[in-house]
Amino acid sequence: MISKIQIVVTILLFLLISGSLVLAESVEEWYKQGLWVIRPEEYEEAIMCYDKALDINPKYANAWYNKGLALYKQKKYEKAIMCYAKDLDFNHYDADAWYIWGACFLLPEKI
Repeated sequence: MISKIQIVVTILLFLLISGSLVLAESVEEWYKQGLWVIRPEEYEEAIMCYDKALDINPKYANAWYNKGLALYKQKKYEKAIMCYAKDLDFNHYDADAWYIWGACFLLPEKI
């Protein structure tokens, strides 16, 4: 026989799992929106989309990487460095992020 506690625990687990799926979908939606608009005339909009994705999941390395890329292309090297550092905190083996992160330090415009 199933106890009331087992029923409550089952319902709570279901709600927790279904909430995580909705959260992940929202993160992906904002991330994909940012990818869609990361063109020279729309870098700010892309950054806004990545910021919204990062508000939902601050450990989303791909969003940190692409936000850094948009900032890098705008020659906002100091901010790009911070984004790549965050990306590398969560994805230590991202060779592209290491490369662009290092390149930011070589550019005289960053000062």
